[in-house]
Amino acid sequence: MSNSVLFDSCTFTMEAPPEFKSYPSESTSYASVFNTMVAKKSTLHAPTLRAILAYIKLSKATTDGISVDGLGAIGTQRGKKIIAEYIGGRKDIQCVVYTKDTGSILASVFPDEKASGAQFVHKASGGKETGTAVFFALMPILLEDEEFKEHYDILYEQFKTGFPDTNATEKAIFVLCDNVYRRIKNPKGCGPSGVTLEYPDTGNVRMITEVARKKGTYSATDVLLGEFKMVKAGIKAKRGGVAISSKDFAGKFKFSERSFTEKEQALIPEIPDWYLIPEEVETICNFAQKTTGSNVPMRNFMLRGAAGSGKTEGAKAIAAGLNLPYMFLTCSADDEKFDCATRSVLKRYGTNIAV
Repeated sequence: MSNSVLFDSCTFTMEAPPEFKSYPSESTSYASVFNTMVAKKSTLHAPTLRAILAYIKLSKATTDGISVDGLGAIGTQRGKKIIAEYIGGRKDIQCVVYTKDTGSILASVFPDEKASGAQFVHKASGGKETGTAVFFALMPILLEDEEFKEHYDILYEQFKTGFPDTNATEKAIFVLCDNVYRRIKNPKGCGPSGVTLEYPDTGNVRMITEVARKKGTYSATDVLLGEFKMVKAGIKAKRGGVAISSKDFAGKFKFSERSFTEKEQALIPEIPDWYLIPEEVETICNFAQKTTGSNVPMRNFMLRGAAGSGKTEGAKAIAAGLNLPYMFLTCSADDEKFDCATRSVLKRYGTNIAV
């Protein structure tokens, strides 16, 4: 599987989103760092741009605390799969299940909420789908790359103000499209930023069966954004997270003005833009900050839950919110309290999170 269907020649002639129609289709000025060609050239890719815009709109609506109805949804299942619902141009619901380790995908298309699923067939193979839903499902993975995140943030800021800076917008869209193309087409050549994706050469993606869908086999255990309609989720985003951006959350609850060394500063986590702050994370940070100076300041907390339910990411978010270095000890059933006492360097920073 070469993923050539996703980047078939027909996808580069598709009409760009209205926001970007005035820009040229090709550029020799802007390209991804993963573009190793001598004569660098990048090309706008409409399905990629539509996926990025859909994610931006959903993310902004969530941050603003307004309705996300009709904007799709995206979540994870025990940290191993990404589950997404993309709303297509025909207002159909395109469901995608992406497995991180293998890169395999399942997908079905639902004309409406009451309909049964139909097969996801790419336009290059005579179907109706452009592949946008697949790129939408990959957004959490794509955002892990520094270059992609940098230019996504630029485009997000331009979107919020109506794209006033045409130069910044043009650079962002070309770099983003080229970045996605290179990382999917040549994952090994992009090191840890490479995206493993097994898209069938036939363009006919294996369906999500009705039995599996109704049983909740592919339900998201952790909703990042939106509200699922067809693949019902175990946790709803509006209940599981708070509408606060990762940038605003970082350091919001710090309870001391301690100065950190360069090494310590490097241990303070950065929260990814796609991460939706869970309510319990904000609650813990509030307790830690507001009890500071009291007779019994709260410094020890425990997070419990099944594997993949978000405990580790939650602990990192707490460290970021408190502006503290994140360190961890892996314990087993055979460990004694003496082992923790002799190995522990966590007390240095004053807050312990057991997961």
